[in-house]
Amino acid sequence: MQHLTATDQMTDHPVDTLKRFAFRDSLAASIGKTEELNKSLTRMAEVHNGLATMAEVHNQLGRAAAMQESIERMAGVQNDMAQVAGLTSARRLSDFHQEMTKLWEERARAAAEAREAQSAAGCVRRLEAQIRLFESQLDAAHDVGIRLVNFGSEITFHVTDIGSVEPDLIVFSGKTQAGAPVRLIQQRSQVDFLLTTLERSDPHQPKRPVGFHHQ
Repeated sequence: MQHLTATDQMTDHPVDTLKRFAFRDSLAASIGKTEELNKSLTRMAEVHNGLATMAEVHNQLGRAAAMQESIERMAGVQNDMAQVAGLTSARRLSDFHQEMTKLWEERARAAAEAREAQSAAGCVRRLEAQIRLFESQLDAAHDVGIRLVNFGSEITFHVTDIGSVEPDLIVFSGKTQAGAPVRLIQQRSQVDFLLTTLERSDPHQPKRPVGFHHQ
């Protein structure tokens, strides 16, 4: 048989019961508020962490932008240096090209002068300069004459024309004092004659200078 203690036998007073329920409700409310406060603190911590992360991201973006700007400035400097180097190289290349062009022109001119000196036409041009000078010293009553001495024989004739046949022939055309036509052909390296004066056969006709023909 089970014995009940005095305490067990006591019955709760209604007032005590109400107090116990009020205490439990107050404790539950306090716990709820504490939980809400903890949740609020947690949310605030999360927001703070998020703001800190955003600030760090912002700082990183700022550093990245500054680095990009520095890279762009360096690229601009490199481009400027490349342009300057390119202009310098182009100027040097242009100067070299001009010098080479001038050198080739001088060599081409020297080669042309050498060919001219070795050609029959070049010989006739040199003869022309000498005969024109001699002709300018004659009066209206005299013409240019050529005197040749070859193999012991001598011939003198009025010169009317001098021409060339490449590569090495010189042709003298004219008339003897008797009026007979004369044509003398000589090799360029063997041209040898004496310029002299002859009286004109018809001094009333206009004086005709010696003609020169270069082929």
